[in-house]
Amino acid sequence: MKDIGSIIERQNLIHKLIPSYENVGAFAYDKYHPIEEIHAWIDTMVQTYPSLATSFIV
Repeated sequence: MKDIGSIIERQNLIHKLIPSYENVGAFAYDKYHPIEEIHAWIDTMVQTYPSLATSFIV
């Protein structure tokens, strides 16, 4: 890879334009997600499936 910076910038732009955590079924497991996005996805799962999912700090 010649210019990793431009690849990172493009990925960040994609994350800003298409937050995948908003739709529980659309979360992409085959791409990198910033920790904030993972936390938001966990919160969404807990809200969507309260009888199945809980969130806790280890």
